[in-house]
Amino acid sequence: MKDTTITFIASECGEFHTLGQSVECDSLKEAFQHYQRFRQTSPQMVPSLEFSLHNADDPLYSDGEYPLCTGAWGKDLLSMVPYYENHPLVQQAIKELEQLEVQQKRVKKRGVER
Repeated sequence: MKDTTITFIASECGEFHTLGQSVECDSLKEAFQHYQRFRQTSPQMVPSLEFSLHNADDPLYSDGEYPLCTGAWGKDLLSMVPYYENHPLVQQAIKELEQLEVQQKRVKKRGVER
């Protein structure tokens, strides 16, 4: 059996992915860039950033899409599915997302200061 991998999905419409554009990416950084673009161009559609595990040890959790977010709300959401909450690839993605969000805030702050 192959190792478990993770991909990321940025969707223009978080509730209905077929409304608007949806992009699957191998890297979180690329998906985050699409997500940020959707937030700017289509905020009324409530864009989303999600992850999907592939070839997971438990087929129940393989290839499904689940929201990826940080903060208290994100932790509450992940705690509903302990498999995702405890999965090392998901934990790594959350840390990376937190770093991307900090970088995004720095860029915005620099833009305001100019």
